[in-house]
Amino acid sequence: MKVKSVHGATKPGTVGDREGLFERPLPYTLDEMYSPGVGWHGSFAERDADGMPVQTTFTSAPRSFTRTGAAGGLFEVPAGKAAYRLHIESTRDCALSSKVVADFTFTSDTVPGELYEPLPLMTVRFTPQLDEFSRASRVIPAIVPVSVGHNTKAAARPARVEVSHDKGATWRPVPLVSFAGKWYTVIGHPRDAASVSLRASARDSAGNSVSQTIIEAFRLT
Repeated sequence: MKVKSVHGATKPGTVGDREGLFERPLPYTLDEMYSPGVGWHGSFAERDADGMPVQTTFTSAPRSFTRTGAAGGLFEVPAGKAAYRLHIESTRDCALSSKVVADFTFTSDTVPGELYEPLPLMTVRFTPQLDEFSRASRVIPAIVPVSVGHNTKAAARPARVEVSHDKGATWRPVPLVSFAGKWYTVIGHPRDAASVSLRASARDSAGNSVSQTIIEAFRLT
């Protein structure tokens, strides 16, 4: 089945990254082929043409490494089991996801041989129902599904969700409920609110955790 997908922009001069495979100046359209009944999970990100400023700090007591301009990299640590902290912060001049911060705390150990093992990192995902401009209704509370993706497929669950309607100046907790094995939060909005920022934390059974913040996660109309 052939489908035409439209990729919009929130401001002039940005590029759209599709699947991490290619990027083009926005806006643009694609002619894509899909197989009916086959699951598909695509990814798309808008960013400035010169990239998103990213700062990464990796802490392995008593050492700390800070890098600007790249979200990843190789960090040399002593052999043996130890606790680590990874801080990643990115900002961009954009109406959506203008700032994203993630703090990971995890334990890792030396593995035998030359094979790598994935680190026990996780991320919280929000999937609200939005229109084609990434907006939700201001007058209707938003029911937001919340899920946790884990790098090692280990069991993990969200621990706390907070919302801000003033771009992170103030925060308030929102309810986090489980129904039929899935997690949800319900967010009401002030009448004069223009955007919704989200902050969440999650933890797995081994005690590894993440705290992440998305400033201006979606807009209101």
